[in-house]
Amino acid sequence: MAEQDSSTQSRSTSTLSSTMAATVIPPALKFLMTNLKSIVHTHLTIDNYPIWRLQIYQAFTANGFDGYITGSLPCPADTNDADYKLWRLVDQNLVSALFSTISASVLPYILHLKTSNEIWTALELRLQPAN
Repeated sequence: MAEQDSSTQSRSTSTLSSTMAATVIPPALKFLMTNLKSIVHTHLTIDNYPIWRLQIYQAFTANGFDGYITGSLPCPADTNDADYKLWRLVDQNLVSALFSTISASVLPYILHLKTSNEIWTALELRLQPAN
């Protein structure tokens, strides 16, 4: 029985290792995640959306990730594809980055959303000043 558990654990570890090796965090994403709070000093509140939006959009654009938040780079449909895995890895890191720059008073409006584009769009609809 212990041999079988060891064999199962070994296969699981091997599968996890090959999945992790195939999906590598892009250097620009590492840079953005490491430095975002230094680049964007403003935490989003209900009163400062235009300033926060500009800072976030500029940081994401400068590092090549604006397509994720704007929706111009949609999620690949094939969930078994390497492009899908990379897209999800990047997008979920961007979701974390967005969450880290949003105040506790605004977070409840977006915590149920799954992608950076859903969050970006919801914030725009809720907080964009009317013309």
